[in-house]
Amino acid sequence: MATLEVDRSAQSANAGGSASQVRRATIAAIERRIAELEVERLQLEAQYTSRWPEIRAVELQLGQLRARLAQLTRSPVIRQGSDILAETPAGNPFQSR
Repeated sequence: MATLEVDRSAQSANAGGSASQVRRATIAAIERRIAELEVERLQLEAQYTSRWPEIRAVELQLGQLRARLAQLTRSPVIRQGSDILAETPAGNPFQSR
């Protein structure tokens, strides 16, 4: 789904990068995609009555991406393969809000 596409895009952009670089790229990719979907949703809402199924599909994608972003920005432990990177929750430099 949309979440996997964003994750793959960020990971391929950072091939060979550290887990924190991949995480930052993933967060940035999700934030960009959320912004794109917000614009798309507003455009579709202008045509609301005839395009409700498309609006709902975009809202579902937004929900999935927001959930993934929340997971990445709140999670104190990131697992990538067999590596585990621990962060202190209070010191999370990736927290966006």
